[in-house]
Amino acid sequence: MKNELRVHKWKLPKLGKLKCNVDATCFASVGCLGFRVVICDDEGCFVFALSGYYQGVLSSKMAEAMGLHVVLQWLLEDYSSNVEIEFDLLEVVHAMNSFDEGLIEFGVVIKDCQYFLARGQGFSLFWIRR
Repeated sequence: MKNELRVHKWKLPKLGKLKCNVDATCFASVGCLGFRVVICDDEGCFVFALSGYYQGVLSSKMAEAMGLHVVLQWLLEDYSSNVEIEFDLLEVVHAMNSFDEGLIEFGVVIKDCQYFLARGQGFSLFWIRR
């Protein structure tokens, strides 16, 4: 199955797939960003959660991109196929659809994310409206 980028509202993953919800935020007052991930199965039951942070004040789009980067690396190691990945920053969706070779920090992270997404079998990437 080809990797996909689509827009939709939250729903259960397809039969036999996992759903991975990613969210990230900046904490400018303490100079870091945080991300969190929740994975559920096709019945909506909890499977796994992951969270982390990075030092440095970054934009919300960079926080989402870094969260996606970490998640894709982790998914390739532990769940190499059939995962629906959702996050809520439209700017990252547009960047993931872009073939811009920009070398700014955000562009480099997005290029890595595109590479990881392409390596996953049956990985689908969705933007959800929250």
